[in-house]
Amino acid sequence: MTPRNRLAASLAQKLAGVRADPEFRGASLEIQTTREHEWVIAGPAETSKTWACLWKLDTDLRSTPGAQAVLVRKKRTHMNGTVLRTWRQLITIRGGVKVNGGNNPDSYDYPNGSRLYVIGMDDPQKVLSGEYDWIVVNQAEELSKTDWEMLSMRCTGRGAVTQHPAMYGDCNPGPPTHFLKHRDGLKMF
Repeated sequence: MTPRNRLAASLAQKLAGVRADPEFRGASLEIQTTREHEWVIAGPAETSKTWACLWKLDTDLRSTPGAQAVLVRKKRTHMNGTVLRTWRQLITIRGGVKVNGGNNPDSYDYPNGSRLYVIGMDDPQKVLSGEYDWIVVNQAEELSKTDWEMLSMRCTGRGAVTQHPAMYGDCNPGPPTHFLKHRDGLKMF
């Protein structure tokens, strides 16, 4: 069963009142408990990379009152039909999250005071003055080394409420020369 089909089944279970936790395997399971500060899960399409990253992010936001996180992609316009579609499905299944910004959301609020911001690196000013608990990059291979480093300076733990701040993301395998494959301190799953 593909991740998309599992998602549809989970949503049907949620609507029927059945708990719909995913059954992660391999790297998708391993990242749910990692304490690495910088990491990326890489692999081919339809292997649950994005779903696993978003599940971890949602779980952390739910369990950490007052946390601040950012969901990033290279271009904000590429998010609504991709990662934010998946995000909306996930928070519908788990419930309790308030969407801010209508059809073009800019943030999501949790009952415990945690907040997720949505940005594109085509407008990096939105992230520059912040200090976040988690920064999650969708399609990390799209970012430049400068983009990644700019974001990593906003997730140092200085202003975090979590004990384990992290910058992480999902990506498709890039060329052997891609900076992510050579970044010191970055764990590749």
